[in-house]
Amino acid sequence: MRTSNRLSWWLATVIVLCASSAVESQEAPTVFVHGLASSGATWQGAAERLNTRIAITPFRPDLNWRATFESQAGTLQGAVGWLPGSTIAVGHSNGGLVARQWSKLHPLHGVITVGTPHSGAPLAYNALGWIGFNQQAGSVITDVFNAFSRTCCDWYWVLGQVGNLTDWIRYWMGLQVGGLVSTLGIEIGAPVLAQMSSASPANLNFSGNLVREAAAIPARVGIANVAHNFYYAGAFRAIWPDWGDDIAWLMYASHDVLVYWANYIWLTADPSDVKAMDLANALWSAAVWISWIDPAWCQAVSRPGFGDCSPNDTVVPDWTQVYPGAALIYVPAEGPTHTQETAWSDDLLYDALTNFAHVPPRGTGGGTGQPVNLRAANGQYVVAEGGGWGAVNANRDAAGPWETFALVDLNGGSLRDGDPVAFRTLSGSYLQAVSGGGDTMQAIGGDMGPWETFTIVDLDHPGGAVQSWDAVALRSCNGYFVVAELGGGDVVNVNRTAIGAWETFRIVVQ
Repeated sequence: MRTSNRLSWWLATVIVLCASSAVESQEAPTVFVHGLASSGATWQGAAERLNTRIAITPFRPDLNWRATFESQAGTLQGAVGWLPGSTIAVGHSNGGLVARQWSKLHPLHGVITVGTPHSGAPLAYNALGWIGFNQQAGSVITDVFNAFSRTCCDWYWVLGQVGNLTDWIRYWMGLQVGGLVSTLGIEIGAPVLAQMSSASPANLNFSGNLVREAAAIPARVGIANVAHNFYYAGAFRAIWPDWGDDIAWLMYASHDVLVYWANYIWLTADPSDVKAMDLANALWSAAVWISWIDPAWCQAVSRPGFGDCSPNDTVVPDWTQVYPGAALIYVPAEGPTHTQETAWSDDLLYDALTNFAHVPPRGTGGGTGQPVNLRAANGQYVVAEGGGWGAVNANRDAAGPWETFALVDLNGGSLRDGDPVAFRTLSGSYLQAVSGGGDTMQAIGGDMGPWETFTIVDLDHPGGAVQSWDAVALRSCNGYFVVAELGGGDVVNVNRTAIGAWETFRIVVQ
């Protein structure tokens, strides 16, 4: 009778443990949403770097960036809609608007936007006007070379003074329209482009939605950024940011050289020499159009219908990057360009995630985790295939990044026999006993919940501190032990009721 009572108590305890809410791990599921002409890979570097600094579990889904905001939000819901209400969405450019739209379908703890055109993107409205300007400017610059052909040969030597610089500008102008589509995603006819032209994309800024967001999303932050030298060669800097300053120098040097030689021809040629005057006028015209490139682009990205020039990140003006009703982090100068913002905004995102969304830094609860390897009985190592989010095997002869796990001691302090632990993979997912045990092991846990929690059993030091190379077993929340089938060289399951050689691992602490 006593045995029966003890068994009933044990079963009841297991059921409660495996059905309990997620462990208070302070790991915040964080979905990084990409913008135009990009994919989830755009966020990879930043997500991985932030994951080492703060307690987040990153996700980087791929979306059809040409689709409407509503369609992209639906895709996002299908991809990561299973995440809890503690999830934070971080969106770049249009990704910020997709994140806001997603909040209508899924509860979110936070929405953080970077370089997002909350009040519309003037460039989407002005795109055709800019393309027309670009073509006209390119035609006028090309006419410099046509003028020398018409004027051959008395002044042909001047081409050697102006030709190289002018040809470089013509070259960049020729590539610029293609870059507008391939790099910036300003693709005429894309469904999302019409929504971007509105002052309230997808009606997200209507008062009813702003009231809803304020009530439903505790942490909302807009990061507004003004790029380094945004005005100079802005049209080119937006597409080729690493070359921005060099192209600006070429532009202004070309302008000055063209003006100098136009004046030289005008002053030294016979006034009755029509061909010489034609050549001088061609040089002046090209110089004038080159001087108009920067103000024209700045106006194109600043206001619908052109007009004035506002500080911007080379694509989106600062005023529309302001998230209505949300906290503002403003970079007034010397920031990254629009296409650099996902890679260069780590500190700003760290600020937003820690100070506004209250995500703890690593080492303040759960920590970064201790890097460990698990060695099966045959000497092979446990591996999270692909670095995580997939199968778990025990068939590797050496330990690399996929075979290294961040062991998180969930009750803090030094690691001891009997402690609850979780294992985070390279990609940020957690090893999971599917169904809490009695099934396979997968590296698919998005947070440290009951199915991702194991009790470490130290077979070498029962009741003591766990040391590197100790023989250990791992027990799931419903009492099953982790097993390397065949002792290694095969899959890893969590379906054994006793500890044997196949259920024993050497833990290697790095």
